[in-house]
Amino acid sequence: MGFLGMTAHWIEVKGKEWKMRSEIIGFKAISGAHSGENLGRYAVGLLDRVGIMDEKGSKACHLLTSCCTSCSNFSD
Repeated sequence: MGFLGMTAHWIEVKGKEWKMRSEIIGFKAISGAHSGENLGRYAVGLLDRVGIMDEKGSKACHLLTSCCTSCSNFSD
């Protein structure tokens, strides 16, 4: 059994102060092959659940460079 964990990183700006932030946005047990397509399916599901996906999935697919096969399937 494998697991997929996803962390988001961003810079929070308040006035002239910048602060690096990060949060765990997903952690899920996965089944099946550790192929780009399967991992991408789980990653897209996690991104959709936290509201980072757009209708075609293109908003987040550039973030999933290791899952290119899956991204092309979701953006068609």
